[in-house]
Amino acid sequence: MSWFCIGTNAACVIPACMLYSRKYIPDAFITVCTGVASFMFHGAELEGWPVGFTPMRNTDVILANLLVLHTINMLLHTKNRFENSLCMLPPVIYGANVKVFWRFAVLCTYGTGCSIYIFTNRNLYILKWYITGLSIIFGEIFFFTFGNQKESEYSWYHGAHHIAAFTAQACFLASLPEPS
Repeated sequence: MSWFCIGTNAACVIPACMLYSRKYIPDAFITVCTGVASFMFHGAELEGWPVGFTPMRNTDVILANLLVLHTINMLLHTKNRFENSLCMLPPVIYGANVKVFWRFAVLCTYGTGCSIYIFTNRNLYILKWYITGLSIIFGEIFFFTFGNQKESEYSWYHGAHHIAAFTAQACFLASLPEPS
């Protein structure tokens, strides 16, 4: 059962391949690193792999939150995405030791601002993909929240959260027109 949660991090390959095909190599690398960090953390958490638990947990949390913010920055400011994401790094690192509720609140607030911008400037995006991504993200939040409350079924729900998160990222990326 725990291997499902660990293995579902392979879903990071989907958005990473999309990014790679668009020549966004560093973005693809960040996505793959996030999947690998989560793979390693859940291996240590669920299977007792001989990896430092706290450093892997913090790396997983930091990269996951940074990837969410970086994907939003990619949607909002494709050319300046790295500068914007780099400016967000100190609070993201600090946020690894903040309750998950507050991390979610910040990510949802920034994501809501992104959505308002996208719907206001809908001619710049492929909305069917953005709306699909939003729908999947709501499911992802359910899987993450519910899975953390159901210890006996954690691996299944958290694994579904991995699949949904990387699938939503792929949909958000598909909402961007091909670069010229």
